[in-house]
Amino acid sequence: SCVVTMDAAKSITATFRTLRVSIDLSVKVQDNGPIQSGAMVTLEVTITNTGEMTTTVDQLQTSFAALAAASGRAPNAVAASCVTPISLAVAEVHQCTLVLQVTGQGGQSLQVQVAAIGSSATGVAANATNSTTIQLETPTNDDEENEQSLNRTLFLPLVTR
Repeated sequence: SCVVTMDAAKSITATFRTLRVSIDLSVKVQDNGPIQSGAMVTLEVTITNTGEMTTTVDQLQTSFAALAAASGRAPNAVAASCVTPISLAVAEVHQCTLVLQVTGQGGQSLQVQVAAIGSSATGVAANATNSTTIQLETPTNDDEENEQSLNRTLFLPLVTR
């Protein structure tokens, strides 16, 4: 921005200030209740333009080793409503979801980190990173017995005509 002033001696002073470019990112698990290994987990992603000019988020990335293969434009996400680019006016808030498949041992805590990478129209970088933790449920003895009884190989005769 620019402020122009003139004093009593008719001297003109122009003061330039660089506009601040920044975004804020929050991530939270939407799913309530116990989460087991292999489950699909929905993450709610909220991106807010906290700067003083329009900003575009060009990429959303997740860094989580135990995720299924990428699809669409959100790496490591099985499904996503977070489609880039996302253009945000000053103070605009954008919400979207990432659906991830989690795998791990019962009782394990898995950290999911999400990064928003973008810039202003003038090319100034605007990046934000945040994370959330997913706690995998520890199976009960009943769960383990049911899983063992379901994990049996059946040999069925093949009948052809």
